[in-house]
Amino acid sequence: MRTNQIHSKIYLELQHRITSGGLKPGDLLPSEAELCEEFDASRGPVRQAIASLRAEGLISSGRGRRSVVLGTSKADSFMSILSNFAWMKEHDLNPTSKILWMARRPAPAHVAAALGMKPDDPIIFISRVLFAESRPLILERQYFPLEVGMHVLAMEPGTDDIHEELIREGINFDSCRRSIEFVQADEEMARLL
Repeated sequence: MRTNQIHSKIYLELQHRITSGGLKPGDLLPSEAELCEEFDASRGPVRQAIASLRAEGLISSGRGRRSVVLGTSKADSFMSILSNFAWMKEHDLNPTSKILWMARRPAPAHVAAALGMKPDDPIIFISRVLFAESRPLILERQYFPLEVGMHVLAMEPGTDDIHEELIREGINFDSCRRSIEFVQADEEMARLL
């Protein structure tokens, strides 16, 4: 079995033990040596599996001591924080989208501040509805600096996962800022949702 297959096997088994309650919050994760013996694996795949569990927020960082189980809920991936569409996919909501409009426009002050730009620098602004199981769920507004937004404007019509496509285009995301507004829907929003 290849190293990444062994890593996956160990990771999935430990994740199952944690999410099913076999390992409860506060329990110690088996030591690296115990895991190597149990899975007949070297330390490399065991350490990768432990790092993956840590990245999900399921276990503490060991740093010279055994990791402790923190909880059974899995932390959101970076992609699901970056993209509502990715979040919906990760939660098996079968998302689709409909772009209402997109435009190049001057950045409003709050958007410019979030993107580290000057007010009125050009941005690409997208408004779209995300559907779960064909039912409208999220009215989304996204702002992109012009150099990234130009890639969005060039995408094929019907591209649902904008961020995944941008990554394929070579755009790297190392941070994001997300704000969620809960507002009472006006007539137009109610019609869309």
